[in-house]
Amino acid sequence: MPEAARVVLLREEGLGFIETEEPKNTRGLISNVLNLEKHSHFWNLRIFTIQLMQNRQHSIEIRLIILGLFIQKIEQLNLRELELELPVIMQDYLSRLDNQEFIESLKNIEGNLKFQINLARDLIRYRISDGITSKKYGVILNQLVEGLELDEDKEEFEIEKTILKYRDSFESFYEPFIKKQQYMLENYIFNYVFKNLFPNDYNSLFESYMMLIIHFNLIKLHLIGMAAKQKHLNEEMVIECVQQ
Repeated sequence: MPEAARVVLLREEGLGFIETEEPKNTRGLISNVLNLEKHSHFWNLRIFTIQLMQNRQHSIEIRLIILGLFIQKIEQLNLRELELELPVIMQDYLSRLDNQEFIESLKNIEGNLKFQINLARDLIRYRISDGITSKKYGVILNQLVEGLELDEDKEEFEIEKTILKYRDSFESFYEPFIKKQQYMLENYIFNYVFKNLFPNDYNSLFESYMMLIIHFNLIKLHLIGMAAKQKHLNEEMVIECVQQ
């Protein structure tokens, strides 16, 4: 739904979700069903995630790191401890957004860029072997491959060269654009959280978190590759990338 994606991503004031219960025969109702008796903290965790991601004091990456630390913390608790301590822990991690010393310490946490690039190469192999049915995604994929020099046909893949191209594109095109339009990726995350029943869409909370991070980093990687190829980044490129 191209127009729906455009409306969601370009909503600068952000997205909000209202908890409500629809009749089972509602047309267009999302088919995923969650047992709320088994996942009694689903809505609390969901609301916490949205509150954290709506706080624009810091970059999306910093907010996602805090979300990961929070999930690691609560996964160490048994059900009884979680019942008693969850409200305090949620407030603690939200208040950390105002702790500058804590935020500065997070800025030293660097994502594993080699892992992300190798993941992208695996994705390219999978997409090519499975057959690329979308011409638009084929164009995006070619821009990623050419922009970051991820060509699988080369005899020797020089990952350090790709990392230099990644960093150059990040600093020259991606970062300046996202600083002004970070709401586009925020809205992508909100939509992901909503449609995937995050954080109870996988076997564990941390597995759910890791899948969110993988999806986010793949979108980011594609955008940086596209920007490296086209020597700029704009709203239309982000919308086109997310749609695929």
